[in-house]
Amino acid sequence: MGGSTIIEGVNDRANMIETQKTFTLLGFKEDFQMDVFKILAAILHLGNVQIIAVGNERSAVSEDNSHLEVFCELLGLESGRVAQWLCNRKIITNSETVVKPMTRSQAINARDALAKKIYAQLFDFIVERINQALQFSGKQHTFIGVLDIYG
Repeated sequence: MGGSTIIEGVNDRANMIETQKTFTLLGFKEDFQMDVFKILAAILHLGNVQIIAVGNERSAVSEDNSHLEVFCELLGLESGRVAQWLCNRKIITNSETVVKPMTRSQAINARDALAKKIYAQLFDFIVERINQALQFSGKQHTFIGVLDIYG
């Protein structure tokens, strides 16, 4: 959406190779690494899903939306259902279940919240796996902490 895929001074290829080497050093198999990269790619595509207004009170995913298709393909999801639930919410009470359409603004916020939630879950999972890989059975003498704020 921003139009440029290049950031001056950033070598994406070298950074990707370094990331893969680090994952391998930590004992992460190639299929695990590919799953992580697929999820990250899916998140990026989700953020590009176009949501249009249908009147004042409803929204819909635009008809020709390749980003939705790629997102769903990468995660093994059905695009029709994802499109439906990006633009509607389900309210469940003791006596009934109601599907309420969302405005375009609400649907965009829901789409972005979903992307952030998926990223947060992936981030936590990777941190847990890194901690397991770095676990030392002896007495701990030193500690290195890393803080990365996502979102």
